[in-house]
Amino acid sequence: RFVDAQGSRTGEADGYSRGRLAYFRGRSLEQLSLRTEARQAFTAVVRANPMSYYALLALTRLNVVDATAAVALVDELRVPGPAASGFIEIRPAEAARDPFFRRGTTLLRMGLLSLAELELNKVERNYANNEEIAWVMRLLYHRVGAFERSHRARGADDLRLSYPNETNLERWQIAYPRPFTEIVDGAAAARSIDRAWIYAIMRSESGFRPDIESWANARGLLQLMEGTANDMARLTGRGSVRARDLFDPAINVELGVMYMRTLADRFGNHPFLVFGGYNGGAGNVNSWLRARRQLPLDQWVEAIPFDQTRNYVKGVGTSYWVYAWLYDDHPIPTLPFDLSGI
Repeated sequence: RFVDAQGSRTGEADGYSRGRLAYFRGRSLEQLSLRTEARQAFTAVVRANPMSYYALLALTRLNVVDATAAVALVDELRVPGPAASGFIEIRPAEAARDPFFRRGTTLLRMGLLSLAELELNKVERNYANNEEIAWVMRLLYHRVGAFERSHRARGADDLRLSYPNETNLERWQIAYPRPFTEIVDGAAAARSIDRAWIYAIMRSESGFRPDIESWANARGLLQLMEGTANDMARLTGRGSVRARDLFDPAINVELGVMYMRTLADRFGNHPFLVFGGYNGGAGNVNSWLRARRQLPLDQWVEAIPFDQTRNYVKGVGTSYWVYAWLYDDHPIPTLPFDLSGI
């Protein structure tokens, strides 16, 4: 009744908050054993809030309430898009003749990314209110493998106005790319870790920049501290690593995935607990489980006392879903809500 009384006055405008009240309305209906009403409520959240955190939770609960309905909904919404073509349409057409654009694309072909970005930034400024041009710039970076530049697409939030489809699939893939595929696939297979976990964490931690170092001296694609990296190196049999080794994508991913494996073993292979441990530390997750293990997953996440970790779990959890939806065969991720046995 409280949610229904709010109408549209929820203030939930961002992608990770949209649908929150409507989702918990559905959870209330589910706990009241009003299964038909709960199914309708969860379905409405999934439809109205594409690829949002609460749409993920709603789909997960719908799969519990009525698995057949959940699969049918995914089949309806998960429309495959066309394969990417080599052709890029530039609108307005005069942008393609812009000297900055021509210099920038020439520099891209030469592999001079930093110089190319200086020129292409000028194109974006010249067409500051043209979202199509902004996407063209990101597409160009994506095509040459400059994923650290391409995934930060201006206007990416607008993607969440609809599910990936025939017209926007390539934009979703630009915003959620899969670089270092051979390295990631090898590490994922070696440690039995879902590659969607790896990409979701990588996207958040480094934005796909292998040479990045944080203020706390976390390094590389998966932002490993030297101490953690050496602990993982001993577990893998590598022995030890130096700080500069962590800028090597192969070494960084190998050790970062090993760390995910240790967290997964500790927390029952639960993706949200792994994400929480990766950001907030395994000790803190253990402490939060001891204090609130009786809560279901959705309420447990809301009760994480560290703002950064709570937002990290929601954000990386949503990215995990996007990667599974776009690329893998499990668009309804397994998210156990009962934490009592972990």
